[in-house]
Amino acid sequence: MKKLMTMLAGFVTVGLLATGCGKSATDEAMSGMKGFKSKMCACKDAACATKVDEDEDKWEESMKSKVGEKPSKSFIEAWEKVKDEYRECRDKVGGE
Repeated sequence: MKKLMTMLAGFVTVGLLATGCGKSATDEAMSGMKGFKSKMCACKDAACATKVDEDEDKWEESMKSKVGEKPSKSFIEAWEKVKDEYRECRDKVGGE
């Protein structure tokens, strides 16, 4: 739970980052997190889950360095759902 709250605090900082592709920061963030969830759910062992978790942490840090506004409540709720699914997959294979 603490890691989730830290993650959400990071996205309050990231917020609505503009991208060159016309996507909003929330679209970019949600797309990225869904990608990490898919990678995590494809893992068959703890080593894979740990690697995906490390990559996700690095990605999260890179997103925090962007400037933006506070994401909407609906975004945060959707984010929490995807993050919960990510964690469930990680826990199934014994990742950190």
